[in-house]
Amino acid sequence: MSVRTHLRELASALFRRSEVDADLDEELRAHIAQHADHLERSGLPPAEAQRRARLAFGSLEKAKETVREQRPAFFLETLFTDLRFALRTLRKNPGFTAVVILTLALGIGANTAIFSVADAVLLRPLPYKNPSNLVWAAEHFPSTHGPSAVISPDFIAWAQRNQVFEQVAAFAEGSGANLIGSGEPARVDVVSVTANFFPMLGITPVAGRNFLPEEGQEAHSRVVLISESLWHTRFAGDPQISGKTLQLDQDIYTIVGVLPEMLRYPSADLWTPLPLDTDVFSPQSPRWTPLTVIARLQPGKTIAGAQSDLQLITQRMDREYPPEAAHFRSNVRVELLPLHALLVQNVRSLILILLGAVGFILLIACANVANLLLSRGVGRTREMAVRTALGASRSRLIRQMLTEAALLASAGAAFGLVLGFWATKILQQLIPADLPSDIHLDPRLLSFCAVTTILVIFAFGFLPALVASRPPVQKSLKVAGSQQGTAPSTHRLRALLCAGQIALSLILLVGAGLFARSFLLLGQVKLGFNPHQVLVASLERPVTPAQDSAADSIFSEEILQRLRALPGVTSVALTTRHPVSIPNTASGLLFIEGAQRVRPPFPISLTSVSPAYFQTISTPLLQGRFFREADAGTAPRVVILNKTLAQTAFDHNDPLGQHIRFGPPPEPWMEVIGVVSDTVGSDLQQAPAPEAFMPFLQSPSFAINFILRTSSAPDTFASSVRAAVESVDKNQPLSQLATMDGIVAKSIAPQRFRMLLLGLFALLALVLATIGTYSVISHSVEHRAHEIGVRTALGATRPDILALIVGQGLRVALLGVLVGIAGALALTRFLANMLFGVAATDPLTFVAVSALIVTAALLACYLPARRAANVDPMFTLRAE
Repeated sequence: MSVRTHLRELASALFRRSEVDADLDEELRAHIAQHADHLERSGLPPAEAQRRARLAFGSLEKAKETVREQRPAFFLETLFTDLRFALRTLRKNPGFTAVVILTLALGIGANTAIFSVADAVLLRPLPYKNPSNLVWAAEHFPSTHGPSAVISPDFIAWAQRNQVFEQVAAFAEGSGANLIGSGEPARVDVVSVTANFFPMLGITPVAGRNFLPEEGQEAHSRVVLISESLWHTRFAGDPQISGKTLQLDQDIYTIVGVLPEMLRYPSADLWTPLPLDTDVFSPQSPRWTPLTVIARLQPGKTIAGAQSDLQLITQRMDREYPPEAAHFRSNVRVELLPLHALLVQNVRSLILILLGAVGFILLIACANVANLLLSRGVGRTREMAVRTALGASRSRLIRQMLTEAALLASAGAAFGLVLGFWATKILQQLIPADLPSDIHLDPRLLSFCAVTTILVIFAFGFLPALVASRPPVQKSLKVAGSQQGTAPSTHRLRALLCAGQIALSLILLVGAGLFARSFLLLGQVKLGFNPHQVLVASLERPVTPAQDSAADSIFSEEILQRLRALPGVTSVALTTRHPVSIPNTASGLLFIEGAQRVRPPFPISLTSVSPAYFQTISTPLLQGRFFREADAGTAPRVVILNKTLAQTAFDHNDPLGQHIRFGPPPEPWMEVIGVVSDTVGSDLQQAPAPEAFMPFLQSPSFAINFILRTSSAPDTFASSVRAAVESVDKNQPLSQLATMDGIVAKSIAPQRFRMLLLGLFALLALVLATIGTYSVISHSVEHRAHEIGVRTALGATRPDILALIVGQGLRVALLGVLVGIAGALALTRFLANMLFGVAATDPLTFVAVSALIVTAALLACYLPARRAANVDPMFTLRAE
């Protein structure tokens, strides 16, 4: 058949259907008449010949259907017919339709939201040129406790001697700088990068240019690249920004370009060139700089081969360092990772757990909808029997049911997509600043939603369609109304689906319960201070080669005097590090007079404070005394230890009166005058680290935190604190102004978020599982009405009926609980690294969640059971 003929027949079948059907009917009747004429000529009477001809031909409608199936447009014809019929059917049952669509929308919406985050963080490639070739390289030094980095001389050797990289670049994270001029002074993040860093990544400035190679030298390094956000907020998006200057601390820099917003690693407001000709890049230098190294592999080179190459270069470099560096460089180990893997390693586990959680939600939703469709299919048994009797094949019935499922799934997917995009606004806070956070509608997300919809159609539509397509035709046509029984296999299938929902919801509830217990235990951690009604104002003085410690001391004392004079301020102190923050200064060495050098298991945080610091934050004194005003710069050096450091250094001996120092000469000896309680570090989940406190006037610093205890809400003092700082130095910005309660809350925000998110998913799963249990028991009661009536007529009491129905639901619930406990024991081990103070197999959580599930199931069973107990036996038997 030619294409033209095929298209003509297709058009006739679609647009001239009535005429084609009339022609078909006339043709088939002509065949019957022709056969009847043949029988009549053989001697049969006309009526008998007509009867035998019809019997020989069979069902006229079935013959028509067989012929239609051979038409080119048969699929489209029946599809349109099925769609129209499905729409009419669903419109007649608005409650059922709304419940199914809402259930699917919740399941698909949750999956879409989490997948959008997973796509942005885990799946989408980094916005750089050939990102798969970018690797992160680091050195691990066993003699230090700090994070992995590459010391500056080794970077030069790697860049010049490697045989595996196209390019090697690095950056050094600084402490920031004060941006002065061009508006209000502000504290900005500044990162120094090698001149080839951004060209290696393939980053093109949105305005201006990248660094030139010669700007990687100290004499030409007073240039700066600014971020696109700073360009808009500080310079109003000036297109002529290149060539203009800005002041960072005491230095003037020339702006040469603007980097696009998509650059999130390394995250900063400004970038300056890293001069490679300074002495820190010499192995003989008295000081080195830790660097983060990013490199681009040559085509065909592997990470394992590159790691071996760098390890060999590093070992050869050992001979170029002075002898005193031997202990530092012993057993140094090189590590390489794909850059993308490094950036997502902190969130990968959480996102995978959330993907698993929403996958469970979708399975529960599918099981719930399958149960609803099974119930509805049982109610349509007579309809299916009639259609079968009229000639409909089983495949035709299955296709009709799947068409209805497809309509429901498509509507659920549409609403779910809307819910998913709304939910991503909340989930975006999971993404770190150095990862892409732009979650938008792209082909991958639409493909995920489409694939999910197709899977959902088959997951919840196929089994009900399979069951409904096998109606007992003769039995169904004999029995009137709805007094039709349900096959035991259908009852078992619905019970298994219900038990599966309960098992999945139990797994989610156990995970949420473990996170909840972990979060509650985290909230009970002893802080070592009182955070209520405390305001923290942080600033950093400009760092210059001619740093004047005396000037910093005078500056801080003037601000302290102004803050003390503020009405409502009960106490003021300053410190170089406030609780729940990262130490500015630390030491890995401890010398005790008259004893050997001590190497503590963790670096010792060195904090300078004013005399009123411990009283202001309400940290208890355990031994000795606090600092006094007399402990000034010219007074004998003194130190206060926290409890952990006192026990580490002196075990059970009395530390008071002992002399210590944190490095070889010229570091001075300091007398231990007190021991205070431990305060938490930057992570509440970790034990307090060793910490030593010195008087600020004896160890001044450019990093200053003013701590104010107030008699009223501390955040109302923010403007007064700013005014006090500006009155002393109008060019000095605050880098932080927050309440201590807010700082503590922010430190545990990730734990709170994952607890709330998984808890929300678990609650949704519990609600869906409860609805599923109610649906199964309610359907069972409806189709056992006659049996219950007979039992009542024979003497069964109301408690007997309640026990019968509730017992049925309880058996299903207990089966789900047993399966769920086994699944939870297998899966919660993946949460172990995210928990605090609670085991992944915590018995209390498992028992509490199991009790909650059983209670919810009993409540879901009670309503149908009470309705069954109120059945009038005369009514049911009369109806029968």
